Amino acid sequence: MKNISPLTFKKIITITSIVIIMGLVGGIYAWSIFISGLERQYGFTTTQSQLIFGLTIASFTITMILAGRLETKFSPRLILITGGFLFLAGYLIAAFSVGNFLLVLFGIGIISGMGIGSCYMSSLILAMRIYPEKKGLISGIAVGGFGAGAILTSFVVDFLYKINFNLNEIFIFISLAYGSAIIILSLSAENIKSKESNSSSLKDIFKIIKDRRIAALSLGIFSGTFSGLLIIGNLKKIGISYGIDAYISTLSISVLSIGNMSGRIFWGFLSDKIGGDLSIKLSLLFQALLISSVIAFNNSPIAYLIVVFLIGLGFGSNFVLYARETAEIFGVDKVGTIYPYIFLFYGVAGIAGPTIGGKIYDYLNSYSLALLISSLICLTGLLLYYYTISKEIKAVESH
Repeated sequence: MKNISPLTFKKIITITSIVIIMGLVGGIYAWSIFISGLERQYGFTTTQSQLIFGLTIASFTITMILAGRLETKFSPRLILITGGFLFLAGYLIAAFSVGNFLLVLFGIGIISGMGIGSCYMSSLILAMRIYPEKKGLISGIAVGGFGAGAILTSFVVDFLYKINFNLNEIFIFISLAYGSAIIILSLSAENIKSKESNSSSLKDIFKIIKDRRIAALSLGIFSGTFSGLLIIGNLKKIGISYGIDAYISTLSISVLSIGNMSGRIFWGFLSDKIGGDLSIKLSLLFQALLISSVIAFNNSPIAYLIVVFLIGLGFGSNFVLYARETAEIFGVDKVGTIYPYIFLFYGVAGIAGPTIGGKIYDYLNSYSLALLISSLICLTGLLLYYYTISKEIKAVESH
């Protein structure tokens, strides 16, 4: 520690706090572990449980637009603290809902989703401001924490189920333990403010929306996250539906999370070496191939877990490549203004993917069609991205 300067030490503390905060709010990716409790204790259908998950993702992404604007007027630390309180309040509302669907939808789907969006946006921007020369790798590490969150939450929730906590009590635990930790960790984060004022007008916003480069990135992130979220939201049930036992199906949540976390760091490192444009194309092809292979490898628990890990690895690419490419094209200080509009398509995918997956299962009692649709959407996204936009992005990057 004697050789570490005070400035470096502050950076290490801040990055560590960011990764842990991201891990706590990233527990939303363990959503499939709640499904049995929601169906058994609350009487929700698969479609209803997936609608809550989807709305959480949508609320999360919409809030990022506001958080990206507010953090330049106030500070990243204040937005992080606010996010912690919102997260805490959302799960507390769900805990006292007594199984009322609309209250759970409001509490977790909207309020906690707003908390997640506030924490995610501020954490990502703060990480890239600390290490602007390593945008791909550092954003990969930051969002890697988010991807790892499901490991912690799936372990915690599974343990609480085993010691006979009911769903209301589990929601209370997550609310108080996670929410308090986020608030405390936010206080230790270094407060690096933007060098630019985020005062974009409605006219500026329309320019952002009409920019073909942004359209390309939005198309890519929708294709990749639609497919991944359909699987994440239904993962435990997907395994069981293919004859994988309950233990392996529960374990697959953590395995996918490890892949998700690893993928964010891997693709961040790779994109710094070969460029974001090529990395995006490779990631979409990778996801398409792995998602379709679930159907082929479902008879073997080991093969199933390997495929799930690789799906997580591919899914993790979505949360570093598009942020990294936004920073590369428009500059780090424009990420808070522009990236939330791209990330909004992740929110659209959040509602569409899990809900469509749940709906198909409710009708067919099988996930095979949903998995094939997911794979085709990745391939379609890749083809549209390649033929319409990627050359323009490459030309901009070369200047």
